Amino acid sequence: MSNYKKEDIYRISSIRPNSFQVCNRKSGRYLSEIVVGDNTGCIFFLRPNKRDNTMELGCSRNISQPVGTIQSYGRDNIYISTGSYIEEYNHKGKKILSFDTNIIDNIQAIYIYDDFIIAATQYIVSYYTHNIEKEQYTSDDTMKYVTFGYLNDFEKIYTYIACQDKTIKILLKSTLKYEIEIDSIPSVICLSTKQIGQFFYGTTKGEIISMIYKENDIEEIWRVTDNDSLDSIVSMSYYYNDKLDLELLVAGFDSGFVRLYHINDGLPKLVLSEYLQESITNVAFAFIKAELKLPQVIVTTFSGRIILIWRNQEIIDINKNQFYIAMEGIDNTKDNGDSDSEENEDLNDEQWKEKKLSEENNVRIIENRILNQQKLDNIVKAKTEKLKKYNSEVNYGDLKEQYNIIMNDINVLQQKVNDEKEKLNSILPESLHLDNQSDLFHIKQKFELDTYKNCYILIIDTDIPIQSIFFKCNFPIIIKKESRTEIIDNDEIGTLKININSNEKEKYSYSGTYICPPNSLKARLQVYPIEGKYGTLSIYVVPKTTPQTYQLISLVIKPLSLHERVRENEIENLNEYTNRFPIKGDLSLSEIHKFISNCFPHVPEKLQEDTSECIYYFKNIMINSGVCCRYRVGEIEFLSNNITSLSVIYEILSKKTLSLNKSFEKFSLEMDDKLVIPLLQQLYNGLEHAINIIEQHDLLIPVLNELSLQEN
Repeated sequence: MSNYKKEDIYRISSIRPNSFQVCNRKSGRYLSEIVVGDNTGCIFFLRPNKRDNTMELGCSRNISQPVGTIQSYGRDNIYISTGSYIEEYNHKGKKILSFDTNIIDNIQAIYIYDDFIIAATQYIVSYYTHNIEKEQYTSDDTMKYVTFGYLNDFEKIYTYIACQDKTIKILLKSTLKYEIEIDSIPSVICLSTKQIGQFFYGTTKGEIISMIYKENDIEEIWRVTDNDSLDSIVSMSYYYNDKLDLELLVAGFDSGFVRLYHINDGLPKLVLSEYLQESITNVAFAFIKAELKLPQVIVTTFSGRIILIWRNQEIIDINKNQFYIAMEGIDNTKDNGDSDSEENEDLNDEQWKEKKLSEENNVRIIENRILNQQKLDNIVKAKTEKLKKYNSEVNYGDLKEQYNIIMNDINVLQQKVNDEKEKLNSILPESLHLDNQSDLFHIKQKFELDTYKNCYILIIDTDIPIQSIFFKCNFPIIIKKESRTEIIDNDEIGTLKININSNEKEKYSYSGTYICPPNSLKARLQVYPIEGKYGTLSIYVVPKTTPQTYQLISLVIKPLSLHERVRENEIENLNEYTNRFPIKGDLSLSEIHKFISNCFPHVPEKLQEDTSECIYYFKNIMINSGVCCRYRVGEIEFLSNNITSLSVIYEILSKKTLSLNKSFEKFSLEMDDKLVIPLLQQLYNGLEHAINIIEQHDLLIPVLNELSLQEN
């Protein structure tokens, strides 16, 4: 591992996932160019400087809102999505086209070839031809990641979707071809360029799995499961060199780790594990250093760092059994005689024909784009005429008067703010003066259920150092700092102070302060909700700035938050779920679905329009119990082997329906006495396990205080 170097090559504002693209030429030894967008709405076009071996800014563009995704199909074509728009730029940063998809949600993935466009959001995949929507696929669950590529031939483009419901879906246009059920929630997918039909996916548990399409079926080849302590995989990239038969896979983790694998004889081998102390947002392979033959790993972090990782030039041992960056027995330093002309001289007749055919294809693509531009011009002309007609019918005098009144009110308020600032600055020392515009900082929070630790993991990332984190709520909850001494140093873990007040007047008040270590851009906490207790956990993030400021994060703790959504085959002894809670009354499907979503985690917020009946299964992560929920218009049925879970639902739904003034034909809780003793045994085992997890004695105080209040 010591045979690697890392270097910060550029720094911008905070970077989000998928807003980063490395542009490589299809052939020749050309250096890579980088296009990256930040959370402020700026796009940076970076290129290597051969003279001093650094990255320099070619140009930048401001699109006024955060970038959704950046894709490149050829060196001169760069496509950027922002909101519902898709914009095309060349590698010099010149804007060529802009297309409004009219999609309500933000676009997270795009694919463009000639006049064919695919745009994907969290729930919808839309297919466009000549900028007109032809087809649409609507997912029944949240799509966490979408990518595009081939499956069994080079003619049809398939859509690969990683879904929240532990499935990977493969579409041909809007038709679902394959649905693969997997063990964990997939978070990212990347495709192999060596073998058509092979793809890799990473999960929220840090697993990496390789699968391949064979004979109308998809099979698993291998999996890496030793990354379970490294959190979710947020980005993966694949590289293949056919001349060297060199196959590489790099993965970036939310915990800050970057891991590089060499796939040799069909199996992965870990050759690099680097910890960067902050969340990774993107990883890729690039050619930045001119003197190196092998690709370098390029990484972006949430705070805006762009980092290059590469292997040293000198070869320690040229041996096929030893491997450093997955290039065995070949020097990583270019010879002085290497040049682009050598490659051209080595081309045979067949390769010259392919090159000529490629040039003809480029001409055809340009012609198609000209036709598309002409069609867009016609559309613009038609809309312009329509707008002129509309303008003639609108009374702009009234609108202008209203606008002037609003602007005048804004100016008056702004003047009052400036006056108060001047008064405050007059009594403060100069070092604490308020600037005309406070510096904003960006926050990325992650709040996910960890079934291994039986709790929620809260991860907070910022682009400037954090001083402290203050949290507060009015319901019982347990929060502790996460000890990760197996992968990080002790000095990277802060200190936690808890304040608990519980009396008849205030009912309950829980607050705490987490003091972060110096220059920390990341904070990690473990949150243990209590089943049936719910509300909003308010978190105030205070950075190291002058004057001091904060940002508020509100986390919704659901009543049954310790339940994990699973499939039917993951529930044991479903026929023993004889505790029932049937409901029949005046309830719409959307009202029922909203209630289920507010009670349980991992339930999609939206419901498909053509849905007539839904069924969900949930499993308690603390004890071996679960809940089955079936519902249609006017009817709900809850089944469980744990009467306490149904009691929580009964209590919440009773309050909800009372406030809505709803009437029911059936609303009763049916308990099976035979399940009481097994439930007590499960609770005993679950409490014993929970006490072993919670090392600090004072963390049990909130639970004991809550019990004492109930007894009184």
